Amino acid sequence: MYRNSWFIRLIRPVGWIVFLFPVTVGFYLGASNDTSPISIVCGFSAVFLVLCFGFSANALGDVDVDKHHNGRSKDMNLSFQPLVTAETSINQVKLLCLVFLAGSLFCAAVVGFSFLLTIILLHAIGYVYSLEPFRMKKRPIGDILCNALLGVFFFLAGVTIGEVAVPFLLIIAVFLMASNFYIPTVMTDYEFDKKAGLRTSAVVYRGTRLINTMY
Repeated sequence: MYRNSWFIRLIRPVGWIVFLFPVTVGFYLGASNDTSPISIVCGFSAVFLVLCFGFSANALGDVDVDKHHNGRSKDMNLSFQPLVTAETSINQVKLLCLVFLAGSLFCAAVVGFSFLLTIILLHAIGYVYSLEPFRMKKRPIGDILCNALLGVFFFLAGVTIGEVAVPFLLIIAVFLMASNFYIPTVMTDYEFDKKAGLRTSAVVYRGTRLINTMY
C-alpha cells in the first residue's frame, strides 16, 4: 500500500495509532449523552487533519534525513517518502499542509472554542517539532518534551470534544506516560539519527541515561 500511493506514504496513517490512542481515551472520559454527533464527526475529522499536517510537515523537514533510512523501527521505510523519491514537490506538500491546516481549524471551530484552542496548540507543537528555525526533534530533551506535550494535547482534544474539565494531576500523569512511550522509540532510532546528523536525546544521552529517566 505504501509503495503504491505517494499520498499515503506522505501522511503515514499507520503512524497515527500512537496519537489516536490518547485521543480515544480522552474522548471516552469526556463524551456523554449530551455530546452531539456533529461534534464527534467534526472533532475526529479535525484530529485526522492535524495528523495529516503533522506528518506532512515532518516529511518537509526530513527530506535530507529520510534518504538515509533503512526501514527499521518505523511504520515504513522513510527512504520511500514521496519527497525523497521526487514523486511530489516541496511546494505541493506545503499547499497540502495549508489545506490540512484550514480544514482542521474549520472543523475544530464547529466543535467549540476549547477544542479549537487545543487543535491550534497541536499544530504549533507539530510545527516547532519538525521545521526550522525551531526543529526540536534534533535537539536533546526538546524531542521528548514535544512528544510528551503532543500526548497531552491529543488527550485533551479527545476530552474537549465532550467539553468537560480535566484534573491537573491527570494531565501531569498523561505527560509522564507520553514521555515514557516516546523514549523507547527514540532509542530504537539511535543508529539512523546519528547517521543523519540529528542530535536527538538518544544520540546525546545514549541508552542507559534515557532508560533511567523513565523511572
